[in-house]
Amino acid sequence: MMPWMPSDADCDLSRRAARLSGLWVLAFFSNVPLYVGTFVFPPLQPLHWIIVLLAPTMIMLIGDERLIERPLMFPAVLAAYACLCLVWYVGQGGGDLIVLRQRILGLIFCTACYLVFATSENALLVARKTLIAVVIGSVLLNLYDISHPYVLIPSYSEFATVGRAAGLFINPNQAGTALVLGLILSIRLVPPRWRIAYVVFVAAGVTVTLSRSAMLSFVVACLGLAIGRHGLLTLRQILSALAIGTATAWATWLAVAAEIEQRFNIDPAVAIDRVLWILDPSGRSDFSQSERLQLLQRGLDQFLTSPLWGNGIGSTELWAERTSTHNLYVMLASDFGVLGLFVLPVIVVAAMGGIPSRAREATIGGLAILIFGIFSHNILGEFYVLISIAMLAAIARSRDTHPAESRASNQLCSVST
Repeated sequence: MMPWMPSDADCDLSRRAARLSGLWVLAFFSNVPLYVGTFVFPPLQPLHWIIVLLAPTMIMLIGDERLIERPLMFPAVLAAYACLCLVWYVGQGGGDLIVLRQRILGLIFCTACYLVFATSENALLVARKTLIAVVIGSVLLNLYDISHPYVLIPSYSEFATVGRAAGLFINPNQAGTALVLGLILSIRLVPPRWRIAYVVFVAAGVTVTLSRSAMLSFVVACLGLAIGRHGLLTLRQILSALAIGTATAWATWLAVAAEIEQRFNIDPAVAIDRVLWILDPSGRSDFSQSERLQLLQRGLDQFLTSPLWGNGIGSTELWAERTSTHNLYVMLASDFGVLGLFVLPVIVVAAMGGIPSRAREATIGGLAILIFGIFSHNILGEFYVLISIAMLAAIARSRDTHPAESRASNQLCSVST
């Protein structure tokens, strides 16, 4: 047997990792645990789902003799951030214990996903194929949500937003963000002849969320995937997708705008303004934008009161405002001082394996996550983002394996999921 040929034990490990990787993506990138715990069966919380998948994952990893041979720089960075949270919690004399627990749980979740995805090429392949199915399903649910208000999210819920789709993500901004990340990390596995249809389809799912950050990031991500000699998309495909998507969206809008205004008393101009905001952000301010700027300013003021050491874990979750800063950088700066500004960039660069990464989608995905951090303070607490970070870390490192080893593993270790 050649040195790079997989043994029976390697193949068995690859199959088990592939099944687990598909389950992690299917369950958590779709946001099913949070949706079920919020609207279907409240006693069943995401923590229970994590425990159910983490148990077999840990058993598999403990039995893997090659665990220490994997690139561990990324998990080491996550562990360093966990230590930072613990040190600041103790050093600042306390803080929000719930926030601390959520952050540590998120880091454990991200580490487990990465170790599973990085187990073998087969495991990563199954994870990305599953991601395609989740993206398609999420788009369909978004389209259903926009056309059937109050079915997925009841009218009594504070999260009900008629006129904006959220699907199982509950929050329209999170729904749009998830689709953008899903497109970036899965597009390579879509056959080139189907990529225009895939991009148009995902564009429809993003557009109905009316998430300004997601729509803008979608366009930027597509351009990033097209630039260069080895782009995953071509400019022709992007222009065709934009033309088809725009025409379809306009025709659909003309068909449903009057009904939305009549049945739900929603002014169609509000939706149009959210789209046109991209062309004139300063001239089309609304309550959401004004609130975000106000919270951002308060977060900056709080950071400046203690720029070196910060104000402790959860400092912007403890104040009297309705929510936190809507900006991860400012939130962490308020917690840790100036050191907090570097937390997300260091994690993302560690996942990418450097700047730029050898894998285009890892680079574009990493940049997208850095951009999303400007618009949301929840980036490191949302399961689909943590899975995306873990997946782009595995993708970046898969390019470092020997080609012969990858081919042999794919050919000889058949995957049954």
